[in-house]
Amino acid sequence: MQPHNKRRIRFVLKCFLLLLVLAVLAGIAYEQLGRRRHRERFPQVGRSVDIGGRSLNIYCSGEGSPAVILDYGRVRPRLREFDLSKADRAVRAGLLVRSRRLGLE
Repeated sequence: MQPHNKRRIRFVLKCFLLLLVLAVLAGIAYEQLGRRRHRERFPQVGRSVDIGGRSLNIYCSGEGSPAVILDYGRVRPRLREFDLSKADRAVRAGLLVRSRRLGLE
């Protein structure tokens, strides 16, 4: 192989590597910006609890018993508010625990 061809192959490989690194960095930046926008748009209510390597967001209101536990996954916010207002009225004397599995928005 001639030196000119070797130089050309090295140049092409360096350009490919540079494009690959730029694509990875752009993906990381895109992901971080998305996470930031999500945190601003949907602030956390309650606290996060680690359950076997998974995170669970819970919010407790009231005290005593009986304890009513509401578990939300993929629910529209409007429907969630409707259910919570009914549950708050039903459990005036007890403990109401609202939970949402993180990542299921």
